[in-house]
Amino acid sequence: MSFKDNVAILTALCVLLCCIFTLGQLVLFLSSHTSLKQNRYPPFVYFGHFECLWLQVLANVCLVGFFILQHSLQNHPSVKHFLNSRGLGVFERLFYNLGSCLALQDIVTSTFPAES
Repeated sequence: MSFKDNVAILTALCVLLCCIFTLGQLVLFLSSHTSLKQNRYPPFVYFGHFECLWLQVLANVCLVGFFILQHSLQNHPSVKHFLNSRGLGVFERLFYNLGSCLALQDIVTSTFPAES
């Protein structure tokens, strides 16, 4: 096996572990969002707390927009062509999955809970 193949296998394993971890975090987030946030982060650690409900909703929409933008950009043919022209075609799907995991991690950790 060549060095490039070994790097591809090692990277694939790391991305797989990241995807499994992110999937577990997403399941916890969707099943118990309020208890997860309160137990995980003390109130003073929140990055930017908005009193206004509309600002919380806008911040959450921006996080989802970041996820959509990441998906759209990495799925664009010019990005695929760029990676293939650099000899990184084998890593194309790995970058896509890693980018998705990082965007989901950002949503899970940065979502603003809306007070009822």
